[in-house]
Amino acid sequence: MESLGVLLLYPVNAYLEQELDRRCRLYRFWESPRDEFLRAHAGAVRAVVGNANYGADAALIDALPALEIVASFSVGIDRVDLAKCRERGIRVTNTPDVLTDDVADLAVGLAIAVLRRIPQADRYVRAGLWKSRGDYTLTTRFSGKRVGIIGLGRIGQAVARRVEAFDCPVNYHQRTEQKSVYPNYTYYPTVVELASNSDVLVVACPLNASTRHIVSREVMEALGPKGVLINVGRGPHVDEPEMVAALADGRLGGAGLDVFEDEPNVPEALLGMDNVVLVPHVGSGTYETRKAMADLVLGNLEAHVLSKPLLTPVRGGQVEKKQESPSPTDVWGSMLLITLRSEPSGRDGDPTPHLTSRPVHFSRRPRRRTRVQRERDLDDEELRKRHRKQENTGEQERTARPSGRRDEAQGVRSSDATSQATTTPPRTPKTPNNKRPAYYVQSPSHDGGGDKSSSSTTTTTAHTTPVYNSPLDSPSHASSTGRHSRVSSATRFSGTLLRSASPAAGRSAGAGRKKRHGGGSGHKKKKWREVGGVIDEEAADESDDEVDQEQEEEEELPVCCGVVLCALILAFAAACLVVWGVARRYKPTVVAKSLTVHNFYAGEGTDRTGVPTKLVTLNCSLAMSVHNPSAMFGIHVSSSSIRLMYSEIAIATGQLHKFYQPRKSRRAAAAVLHGEKTPLYGAGATLVVANDAGGKGKVPLTLELAVKTRGHVIGRLVRVKHAVRVRCPVAIDPGSSRPVRFRRSDCSYRRR
Repeated sequence: MESLGVLLLYPVNAYLEQELDRRCRLYRFWESPRDEFLRAHAGAVRAVVGNANYGADAALIDALPALEIVASFSVGIDRVDLAKCRERGIRVTNTPDVLTDDVADLAVGLAIAVLRRIPQADRYVRAGLWKSRGDYTLTTRFSGKRVGIIGLGRIGQAVARRVEAFDCPVNYHQRTEQKSVYPNYTYYPTVVELASNSDVLVVACPLNASTRHIVSREVMEALGPKGVLINVGRGPHVDEPEMVAALADGRLGGAGLDVFEDEPNVPEALLGMDNVVLVPHVGSGTYETRKAMADLVLGNLEAHVLSKPLLTPVRGGQVEKKQESPSPTDVWGSMLLITLRSEPSGRDGDPTPHLTSRPVHFSRRPRRRTRVQRERDLDDEELRKRHRKQENTGEQERTARPSGRRDEAQGVRSSDATSQATTTPPRTPKTPNNKRPAYYVQSPSHDGGGDKSSSSTTTTTAHTTPVYNSPLDSPSHASSTGRHSRVSSATRFSGTLLRSASPAAGRSAGAGRKKRHGGGSGHKKKKWREVGGVIDEEAADESDDEVDQEQEEEEELPVCCGVVLCALILAFAAACLVVWGVARRYKPTVVAKSLTVHNFYAGEGTDRTGVPTKLVTLNCSLAMSVHNPSAMFGIHVSSSSIRLMYSEIAIATGQLHKFYQPRKSRRAAAAVLHGEKTPLYGAGATLVVANDAGGKGKVPLTLELAVKTRGHVIGRLVRVKHAVRVRCPVAIDPGSSRPVRFRRSDCSYRRR
C-alpha cells in the first residue's frame, strides 16, 4: 500500500490518520487551499477518505482523474455522489455494524434522559437549587412506553432489542413489512400512523431523497404533546424549524437529538429549552468503536490494492457482484426423476427383464384434485388390492398342484410365451453400464384357472402379465398400443381371472373360481365386470368423456360464483365512489369572529432550570362560527392545537372541543387559550408593556388554527373529510378587556 495515494478530507480520527501516514502516501486536504492542492496532487490521489460530513462530491471526483475508491469513516454516505462514482467505476465503502451497539445505546439513553430530565436535574443540583428550593419536580417513566422505530435496519433492530428489556411494545415503519422476521413487532405503513401509536419515536433510517424531512409537522402533531422524538439518524430527517416550533408551543413533548440539519450549527431556540437533550453527534463516539471503524477503512483500502473483495462495499457504487446461490425454486425445477420398468422377455425360463426408462416430471406443489379424480384413485387402489390377493391365491394353488397336472400347466406357460412373444419388444443387452435396479412381478397367468382348453388359454393370456413402473404404481399398458379406459385396464390386468373370448369360456372360468373357493359358501367376493375378449374402445372413450364433462361442470360453478361476486363488489364500489364525489362538493365554512383577552402579564423571571429570561402569561378566549351547507349528512367538528404566536413562539395554546353539527345548520363555537410563564428568551427583548390596567402599547400576535370536519355519508364506508387552516394577525391591548373582532378580510382561510 506504500504506492497508494490517499486524500484525507478531514482529521476524523488520530489513529486512522497515523496508520494511513505509515502505510500510504497521505495527503491532508485541509493543509492547503483546495485549488492549489488539486493543481499539485490531483493525479496522485487514488483513494479518498472522509466521513458523514465531508465526502466526495461530483466536483471533487471530476478533479481527481486517478480516483479508484472512496472510503467513508461512517455509515452515512449521503455526502458521496454515488451516481458519479458508478459512472466512473469508483468503488465506495463505509463502516457499518461496528457502531450499531453504541448508537442504539445512545438512542435509549436519550429517551431516558428526556423523560426523566436527567440533564436538568444535574443542573438543578449544580446550581444549589436543591438546597434552596427543595426537591426536584416529578418526571415520567420510560418502562412500558410504546416505542416506534423508523427504519428497522441494523441500528433499528438493536434499539428494538434494548427497549424490549424495558417491557416496551415495539412498532416500526419501513418500506416493506416483515411479519415473518419480526412477528412480535407491529408494522405501520405510514410514519403518521406510527407516530400516533407511539410514545417515543426513534429515527434510525438512512438518509436519501425519500427520507428527507420524513418527520414533518403532521408527524409531530400525531406524536402529540406527551410524545418524545429521538433522532440518531441524520439531521435532515427532521424538519428542524417545525420541530423547534412544536417544542416551543407544547405540541411536542420533548426531543433527544444527536444530529442536526446544519451541523455544527444548532438553532438558538433549542439551547434554552428544558424539554430537549442535545449531544454533538457522538453516536459512535467511543474508543472501541472508532478504532474498529478505522480498521474497517484500512481493511477496505488494503483489499482494493490487492484486488480482493471489499469488506463493506456500498450498494449503489461500483462494487463487485457476489455469486448468488440458486434459489430452492431453481434447484427444484432442474430435477428430473428417471424410473425403470420391467417387462417379460418372452422366453420361458429367462429371468433377464427388458428395461426401459421413463422421465417423470413433478412440481413442488401438488395440484388440487377434484372429486371425480379422487374416486378414480380409490377405484385404482381397489383394483391393486384385488390383484395382489388373486396373485397370492394363485401362488398357493401352484404350490399344492399335483404332479400329474404339471404337463398341462407347462402347456399353458408355453402358450403364454408364444402369445406374448409377438407383442414384447426386443430385450436390451445387459452391459455393465445399464445395471440399474428393476422391479419384477410374478405373472399370474401361469395358473390355468381350471380351464384345460389350450386354445382358449392361449387367446386369453395375451395381456395377463401386468407391468409396473414401481412397486407402488398402478398397472401399465405397455403390452398394447392405443388408449385404455379404466374398464379395459380392469379386464386386461385382472390376475388369475382369465377372460375368454366367448361367454361360455367366461362362465367356465367363473365355475372354476367358485369351486376353488368352496362352492360359493362362506365369504362372498364381489364379482368382476363381465366383458368379452374384444374391448370396445369407443364405449370406453365415451365413458371417459362423460367423466370429463362432469368434472368441467363442477369446476365451472365456483368460477361463475366468483365472477358474480366480483361484479357485485365492483358495482357497490362504483356506487360509493359516486356518492363520495357528490358529497365532496359540500364544504363546511369556518369564520373566526373575535378574540377576548382575560389576563396578560409580561415580566422578568427564570425558567425551570434557573435561566433568567422574560416570561409571558396569557389567558384568552376565541369565538368562531361553523356552517354545514350539506343536506345529506352531518359533520363531526374538531381542531388541531390553536396557537397564539409571538415571534415564532406560542405563548398560549388551546383546542376546540369536538362536537357534532347537523345538516344545513350554523353553530357558534368557542375555545379557551392559556399560556403560563412561557419563556421568550431572546425573542422577548423588544417586548415592553406595563402590567397594570393603565399600561400603553399593543402586542402583535398571530392566531393559527386548523378546523377539521368529517362526515359519514354511508356509515363508515363513505366518509368525507375537509380541513380549513385559519391564520389571523391580531394586536392585543393588555390594558383593555374589549374583544378584538375579526373581519373576514383580516384572516386567511386555506382549505386542505
